[in-house]
This record gives sequence, structure tokens and C-alpha cells, in this order.
Amino acid sequence: MEGTETATLTIGILSSGIVLGTTTTQDISITDNDAAGVTMTESGGSTDVSEGGATDTYTVVLTSQPTSNVTITLTPNAQVSTNPTSLTFTNADWNIAKNVTVTAVDDAVIEGSHTGTIAHTATSSDANE
Repeated sequence: MEGTETATLTIGILSSGIVLGTTTTQDISITDNDAAGVTMTESGGSTDVSEGGATDTYTVVLTSQPTSNVTITLTPNAQVSTNPTSLTFTNADWNIAKNVTVTAVDDAVIEGSHTGTIAHTATSSDANE
């Protein structure tokens, strides 16, 4: 996000023979409507893993260009693990999705089908993120 900016529009005579009057200058206010955010997309529409078996992935990408690095820390509960455990986006790669692999923790407890959670915390010195 860039905040409100001002541009100057100058209209003048570009060719001879055309009479427009005097050159006019007008300031124009440009309001930035980008919203900071994160988009997560699960592969296949869901994230399903199994103990000692299948892993799954999802992607994470920012929705607008930051002015400084944005780090997203992934904190899984005791049922799953992630690789990587954090993602860093810069103002150069903010729009390139990063992959996260999810693995079920293979423990000795018989639990049947159950769920795991992954918390995502974003930190940045960018005031708009």
C-alpha cells in the first residue's frame, strides 16, 4: 500500500495551428485501494495427511506489495508438522506463491481420523501489513 499520492496533469498546446488557450496544470489525488492480506490455497481443495503416510501441501502468497519484508511464522499443533516453519516475502517476490508441506505426526496413540491445526502469524515493519 502506498497511501494517497498526488500527480500533476499539465495540458498545453502540442502542435501549431491548434488553439487551446493557455497551458493548464491541475493536481490530481490518487487514493491507493490495495489491501494488505494473505491468500492460502490448499492443493486439491483440502489438506489431508496420514500418520506414517501421505503428506499434503498448500501455498501462501501476499495480496499486495509490502514496503519491507513480511515473515509468516507457521505454528502447528502436536498433530502435524510443516516444512518450512516460516515464510519470508520481500517487495520483489510478494506475489510468488510459496509452498508449505504438511506431515502428520506419527505417534503410538490410536486416535482414528482427527484434525490438526496450523496457526499463521505475520510480522513486518511495514505499517500497512
